[in-house]
Amino acid sequence: MKLLKLEGQRIAKEYYHIPTDLKSAGFKNYFETTKINAKAKEAMISFTKAFLETKGNTYNVLAMGSPGTGKTHLSVATARTIKEAGFIVGFLTTGQLMTLIKETYHKGAIKTERDIFNDIKNLDLLILDDLGSEVISSKDDWRKAIIFEVVESRSGKPTIYTSNLTDIDLPIAVGERVFSRLNNNTKFIDLFTDDYRKKLRVN
Repeated sequence: MKLLKLEGQRIAKEYYHIPTDLKSAGFKNYFETTKINAKAKEAMISFTKAFLETKGNTYNVLAMGSPGTGKTHLSVATARTIKEAGFIVGFLTTGQLMTLIKETYHKGAIKTERDIFNDIKNLDLLILDDLGSEVISSKDDWRKAIIFEVVESRSGKPTIYTSNLTDIDLPIAVGERVFSRLNNNTKFIDLFTDDYRKKLRVN
């Protein structure tokens, strides 16, 4: 039991990287500037409650919207709430994930690619931020394959994905096979609206 706890602590430390400027992001300080982001906030609170009530036996979320619409803020709020309840939460941008994978290819690397996928599988909740931004071109097969492995490894476990891409562009970026998997047991949040950060600026 002690070993399992230590392993959980290790995974939580290695895969929990919320943005510095959102360290204190929560639901209370996410301000509803439009009907669309008010609905998104409500949806993420509902997910958080469902996760806690079922001890992680719940659905996935794909939050899509333009940059600056508050997707990451809401994801951090969810991550912090669930982590504080004692669950193992991972928070990575897809860029950070790719870096972790690439590091396993170096000579003398401590971890293998499979180790990364196993760790990700063992998270109670994974939040993968900026899905699709890591793909340089629609022919970027290596990155598509990595994303597919991550999505597959999370089968049966809740995951939150965020993306700046539309439901037309995202399948092109990550591949139809990945996008098809993303539709399984997933609730979509549409945040294509005015820039949330601009609404909060003090002139």
